[in-house]
Amino acid sequence: MQKIAFYTLGCRLNQSEEEFLRRKFLEAGFIVVEPKTADIIVINTCSVTGVADKKSRQAIRALRRGNSRAKIVVMGCGAKEAKGIEGIDLFILNSDKENAFQIITDYFDLKSSNDIADLDNLSPKSNRTRALLKVQDGCNNFCAYCIVPYLRGREVSIKMEKILKESKELEKLGYKEIVISGVNVGRYKDGTKDLKALLEEILKTTSFPRIRLSSVNPQDISDELITLWKTEERLCRYFHLSLQSGSDTVLKRMGRPYDTKGYLDIVKRIRKAIPEVAITTDVIVGFPGETNGEFTETCDFVRKVGFAKLHVFPYSKRTGTKAAEMEEQVEEKIKKERAKKLREIGEELREGYIKRFVGQELLVLLEEKKGEYWYGLTGNYLRVKYKSKENLENNILVVKLTEDNIS
Repeated sequence: MQKIAFYTLGCRLNQSEEEFLRRKFLEAGFIVVEPKTADIIVINTCSVTGVADKKSRQAIRALRRGNSRAKIVVMGCGAKEAKGIEGIDLFILNSDKENAFQIITDYFDLKSSNDIADLDNLSPKSNRTRALLKVQDGCNNFCAYCIVPYLRGREVSIKMEKILKESKELEKLGYKEIVISGVNVGRYKDGTKDLKALLEEILKTTSFPRIRLSSVNPQDISDELITLWKTEERLCRYFHLSLQSGSDTVLKRMGRPYDTKGYLDIVKRIRKAIPEVAITTDVIVGFPGETNGEFTETCDFVRKVGFAKLHVFPYSKRTGTKAAEMEEQVEEKIKKERAKKLREIGEELREGYIKRFVGQELLVLLEEKKGEYWYGLTGNYLRVKYKSKENLENNILVVKLTEDNIS
């Protein structure tokens, strides 16, 4: 049997694509192994920032050195940038990702086995109790700092029929949670059917205990979507609402299609319907021209919203974007200082959100064991530990939250 390995960098969408491709190869009788023993290594690259692009190229070279006899396949957002690297056998651009399995098997003249190689590898493993379900790709926003529309192209949604088929396959494999993933999930559209209609169909045709939404832009949250969340308990009480900056002048330079007033209004509408909801976000600090005053506005706005968790990123220049050509690039030292301060604020907010749930009993999906404890997540993304000698992987239990078992 042919042995294949996967190495994925970057976003959840890349992870979703890897999971789908992994299943295709396992179903065809291939064995999934570590890169050092593989016959073929598939590297799904990221190129969203200059740093990410560099990491992708470094990973390709390291994997090549670690297994000189393996065939190397490079796909994803960084594939085009990697064409100058020696030792790569096959490149697959984003436009051909949907056909990656066929392209790889045809190019290397690989034959499928009559048997599934390792049925256990098709079932949830550690950190794979949640399955990523890709429903959409591409973006039409063209924000000043972002290269994604140029790498993944314009928005395109996967046909609902295909998504429902994939969701049923994931259910058969035993996953307890699916994460609806895409570059711009809120823009899902199949004819007249939008994201709300898709979620309603998944709820109707599957029995997943949990359905989670990946990152979504605030302008794509409708009152109808909020009402669906209020009435459907299987939808996780969690929204990752993209912010990027808490300063209206910075948002305007970024080309973001909302302001802080509109953002806060959406947050209030969500919390009114779902009081226990966790609202998390991403923030970029040190965007070109960001003044001390604008950074202070971001800090104040983050506190005002009261996020459950913050993901803070110092701005990273990406060649090919509008922001890379902007004047008044912020010094690296200042970016690091601002990132540190905002992360400290994020930790304070996180602690405050966690304290709200101490003493409550919540459902926890247990994923992995470390020492005496099993670790898992609540629907609103609180990490909980639970002491047990039993094998509780991929089980959902009611756990009383204390200051000692929650983070």
